[in-house]
Amino acid sequence: AEIGEESHDTARVGGRGERHRSVRRAQWRRQLHDRGGALGGPQGEQAVPHALDAAGLDLILGGAKDHFDPTKRKDKRNLWAEFEWAGYHVARTQAEFERAPESKPWLGTFSGSHLPFALDHRSDDALRKSVPTLPAMVERALAKLENADRFLLQIEGGRVDHACHNNDAAGALRDQIALDEALDLALAFHD
Repeated sequence: AEIGEESHDTARVGGRGERHRSVRRAQWRRQLHDRGGALGGPQGEQAVPHALDAAGLDLILGGAKDHFDPTKRKDKRNLWAEFEWAGYHVARTQAEFERAPESKPWLGTFSGSHLPFALDHRSDDALRKSVPTLPAMVERALAKLENADRFLLQIEGGRVDHACHNNDAAGALRDQIALDEALDLALAFHD
């Protein structure tokens, strides 16, 4: 496979969840508006997951459980079920992610909002058992996409920024290392 500028297969892996995708989100909102909500969802924030499905992504991995959980959504829709109905393998835990078949698109939402800081992940057994690391998500994503003619894989280490805003040098450093490990995997794959 070759990493190229244009793509028929697309994927997203990252730590910030879906709410920080401002450019893409603007495109998706415009698409929803142009179709008069024909993608099946309401306008605004609640419509983002519908637009993600319409974008034809092969995998979406990160945080953002609260955007899909019917008990946390204003409209009470179960977007996990809707993604499953659309043919996605939905993973909410690391075990479900490890069982994700390469033959289906993936939706992985592993924490309520953002992925945990890498430093917290290293020191918490429960997090290590339930939430995959950024490098682990990238490794699985590359394995899934390796037979595609071309693809675009967006990798984001958004918690580096959060740690810096909190003046948390140890958190920023550990998340930067996790991002570096993830990028090393991508570069090794490309070579």
